[in-house]
Amino acid sequence: ELSKRKIKIGDCATIGNGVTIGNGAKIGNGVTIGNRAKIEDRTKIGDCAKIGDCVTIKRALYINGSRHHVKYWGENKINIGCKKYSIDEWKSHFKSIGESEGYTPEEIEEYREYIEFISKIHKTWNINQ
Repeated sequence: ELSKRKIKIGDCATIGNGVTIGNGAKIGNGVTIGNRAKIEDRTKIGDCAKIGDCVTIKRALYINGSRHHVKYWGENKINIGCKKYSIDEWKSHFKSIGESEGYTPEEIEEYREYIEFISKIHKTWNINQ
């Protein structure tokens, strides 16, 4: 059935009860997906990702930055490293957050560009603000 729907699930992935996985989804190695999560068509989830119970993922973006990973799950939130804020909060405070985390000016600029990119995608994808 998975092959027929073009779903690929990596080694050691754990998928909870009641999970819905859309056609063409790709789930990496070592991924943990909580109970009743819903993964829409053509979503790609990278290795070792953890998705909690009752989460719906319509689109996702994962960037391997020079310092920390940047994650966007289609909501009005961006995760950078262990920090999670709304897109507007990141746009307003990226510099002070970066400085408090010991980022160089070049790294702060790099992550500002990621935040701007995600902000544009968020609007393009017509996801509720």
